[in-house]
Amino acid sequence: MRVTIIFVVGLALIAGAVWLPVHVPPWGDVVMLYTAARGLREGVNLYDPAGQSAMMQAVLPQGAELPLYVYPPWYALGVFFLGWLSPEQAARLWLALNGAMLVASILLLTESWPDFRRVLSVAFSFLLLPVLGLLWVGQFAMPVLLGGALFLSGARRQSPWRTAAGLLLMTFKPHVGALMLALGGLWLLREARRAVWFALVGGAAMLAVSFLYDPRWPWHYLAALRGFGNLSTFVICDLCAGVSTSLVRLVAGQPDTSLAGWIGAGFFAALCGWLLWERTRLRDDLPRLLAISATAILFVNPYLMNYDFIMLLLPLAYVTSHSPKKGLLIAAGLFLLPWLGLILGQRVGLAFALAVCALTMMVALVIPQNREAAPTPA
Repeated sequence: MRVTIIFVVGLALIAGAVWLPVHVPPWGDVVMLYTAARGLREGVNLYDPAGQSAMMQAVLPQGAELPLYVYPPWYALGVFFLGWLSPEQAARLWLALNGAMLVASILLLTESWPDFRRVLSVAFSFLLLPVLGLLWVGQFAMPVLLGGALFLSGARRQSPWRTAAGLLLMTFKPHVGALMLALGGLWLLREARRAVWFALVGGAAMLAVSFLYDPRWPWHYLAALRGFGNLSTFVICDLCAGVSTSLVRLVAGQPDTSLAGWIGAGFFAALCGWLLWERTRLRDDLPRLLAISATAILFVNPYLMNYDFIMLLLPLAYVTSHSPKKGLLIAAGLFLLPWLGLILGQRVGLAFALAVCALTMMVALVIPQNREAAPTPA
């Protein structure tokens, strides 16, 4: 019955997203994914910016900028259907899919909570500024959050296919999911050998489809990453909100990602040392381990935007499960501080506010959680 309901709701969601006359801006970040999918339809390589630009000349508004596709091929191959829609329809559908992935992530992260708290958690997640930003521009980090939630749910339920699916989704935006992927993979090798085989089969299928599409995609992908790294907006990144970049902005006056990279490397070295020190405690606490890795990437990676801070929802669920009072305080800060930063300081204030949220979350995770009155099943 549940599968039938999900199927019917999914069809209604897709139909509404494609045909309802609701205006969603089609020229945000979603245009990159739409261009990649349209290229699949018209035979333009994912990593051919010149071919994509020529293809989109009749579609883009005059003077509109076409962002580079810098993701693994299986991301675009997984949403190929967007290329068969108009830009407006694709933007509406991607908004609906992002919303559905968010709801699924929260419900998976709160499986053991009472139903009323789960509903409140879903509603709260849609009020967070990073979430609203991601939904509005059509960004691409939501599969990683869903991957973390699926991975934890699969581990709790001892479901190898769900655990493997979660691990594979972490690869869709590698610079956000890399730490979770590494630590989750190591945990699988020790605790869930059957899920390792599911993950290997799924990963092999993703690679096989990618190589069938483009036998030279690894070289094209690396070339795209190098080209993206040489952009002036990457070196001095006014939009970046990562903790390391915010620290550089605070000290040096400008968000230099090259300097922030060194600070991020320092954070990473410190994290590795702490993980080794605490390995006995952490190896049997997968939720805490994944929560730490989801938060740590916000410190390590200098090139993160405000919407990438949706990853804080994963550790927030963990902290709230173990300490509801502490979770409520952090949730209040995660809601209020970004809005206050945006109002008072625009993008710079927002970046600093998000950095404070990440720092608060990491402190809460490093200190062992004391269960107060953790939510119990309804």
